[in-house]
Amino acid sequence: MAGAGAAAAADAPAPLLYFAIGSMTNPSSLAARKLRPLRSWPAEALDLALSFDLGAAGMADAQPCAGASFHGVLHEMSAADMAALDKIESAYARISARVRKYDGEVVEATVYSCPRGAGGKPGSAFGAASGKTTQR
Repeated sequence: MAGAGAAAAADAPAPLLYFAIGSMTNPSSLAARKLRPLRSWPAEALDLALSFDLGAAGMADAQPCAGASFHGVLHEMSAADMAALDKIESAYARISARVRKYDGEVVEATVYSCPRGAGGKPGSAFGAASGKTTQR
C-alpha cells in the first residue's frame, strides 16, 4: 500500500507561491476564509507598486512598476486553496511577480492585480469611487 500513497502524492498538483497583500497577510483573515498556507515567509515584491485606490473602501492593489517594491507575505499554497482564492479575489487577475524573501532568495510567485482601463482607472468590479483605506 505504501506504493499507492506515493503515487497519489506524485499526482497531486504542486503547491504554488502566492504573494499576499492587505488582509491576506493576516493569519486570522486566512483562517476565517478556510485558507491554510503550507508555509509563509516575509518577503518583498519587486517591480510592483502597492496602492489602496480600489473602490470606496480603498482596497489594496499591486501594479507593475519598474524599480518599485513593497513588503508583504509569501505563502506556499495548495492548488485547492489557490482555486478558493481565485473565487475570493475574482475581481482581480493573477499576474506573475518576482519576490525576494528576507534571506535574499528571489522566487517567482503570483499576486492579484486589478486590471486597469484607460487612464489607469480600476476595472468596473470596484465601482467608480476611489476612497480611503478602511480600518478593515
